[in-house]
Amino acid sequence: MKRTALALLLIAGTVMAAQADTFVLRDVLKPGGKARSMAAKQTDGRKCGATNGSFPTRDTAQFTACMSALGWTIGKIKRSPPSDENKPDPADTTVVHFDDQRRKADGHWRGNGALQTDTRRCSGYGARDYESRGFIHCMASAGWRHASTHHAKRPAPSDDDDYTPPPIDTSDNTPPPIPAPPPPMQYDVITGQPLP
Repeated sequence: MKRTALALLLIAGTVMAAQADTFVLRDVLKPGGKARSMAAKQTDGRKCGATNGSFPTRDTAQFTACMSALGWTIGKIKRSPPSDENKPDPADTTVVHFDDQRRKADGHWRGNGALQTDTRRCSGYGARDYESRGFIHCMASAGWRHASTHHAKRPAPSDDDDYTPPPIDTSDNTPPPIPAPPPPMQYDVITGQPLP
């Protein structure tokens, strides 16, 4: 289930969805002309359904309506960059996918930087194949579960690929003769000189 994180700042609170938009919340009540405290925002967030600093993304409308009733309004919406996780894999490369099994305390995945660091370490900086058992085992020990592998598509053969290697001549399959070893040398036991 996709969840939306709730990060509350002292002056403006934010509601963030993983790879989604960020909603900046402002205090419209301002009792005594001063914005309410961080603790008040967090308390109101929990009243509106936030648990452990997040709420389900599907409840965004309900959450923002509840926060509005408690005196918080959306000041602006920051659009987040699109995720490269949802882009199709390139057809000309093999891509190995891993799922994060050691998410952060707030429930979000550790991110692409952590994945790339562990990938470099487990592959021996490119020396080990990404599909090898050793690499997948190393990644599992770092908290990454092998999810899938997208294999590169091989290009279709073209008319230029009609090369046929020359035939191997198999008419004379007799091995060349091996010369006999030279006779052993004999030595005089007393002088150590070779005998004629």
